Amino acid sequence: MKYFAIIFTLILSLSISINAKDNYKPIKWVVRPSIGITFPLTKVQGGYITDGLIDVTKKSMYLQYISSTLFIGNFGIEFTYYENKNVSNTDRFNKFVNTVNNKYGDKYFAETSSSSYFQDSEYDNINFGKGGLGPVYKFEKDRWLVIARTLFGVTSITTDWGSTTLKGKGTNEIINIDWNSGKNFKDNVTFNPSLTIGYRIAKRIVLDFDLNYCMYNINYKYIETIKNVNLDETTTNNYYYSNQFKEFSVGFGFMFVLK
Repeated sequence: MKYFAIIFTLILSLSISINAKDNYKPIKWVVRPSIGITFPLTKVQGGYITDGLIDVTKKSMYLQYISSTLFIGNFGIEFTYYENKNVSNTDRFNKFVNTVNNKYGDKYFAETSSSSYFQDSEYDNINFGKGGLGPVYKFEKDRWLVIARTLFGVTSITTDWGSTTLKGKGTNEIINIDWNSGKNFKDNVTFNPSLTIGYRIAKRIVLDFDLNYCMYNINYKYIETIKNVNLDETTTNNYYYSNQFKEFSVGFGFMFVLK
């Protein structure tokens, strides 16, 4: 974020110093990297111990690596891809540990682990990535540019696994519990309308402000496997998640006019 702000300031300063009397022709092809923040409007809740293993319920920073738009007149088509990154893996792991302790702590000592604990850095985790494709419409007047989109694509959500070993207090009882969704990433069909307002600070550079809305259905399950080591007994429980998830994002970036 810090480096993006520095680059942003340098490009803005350079562009303002360039000839302000450029003849701005209608845009035909642009690429658009950007950065911003995503705010969840709904929560993934089932009342299960696994709720803390699905991390799409907190605001997070997004990085839009690429968005490419081709126009024929005012209409066009756009492809975009971006990722949301969460900077609080340690907090997420600690909350899951606390959830396990709250449920079993009265009778057991718990040694708990989760995939969130094994991230190389708390800034490296990708919580979910989005790709989309769809029609767009632009309006241009002088230096101002407005682009409205209706994109359809896929949101890939990261789901953590969790496990704990419970040792009975004052007993020899040992219980191993695992929670797993089967896959590290779950793909969800996504509807993504968005709006960009841009201002041309140079002939081939547009400063833009982005508003995004995303909606997708979550439909998957966690399997809880409980093994009593002393009795050599295993039981399983299924925790189902089915919900319409909504989120809103705001951000800014640059459009680079290629044609």
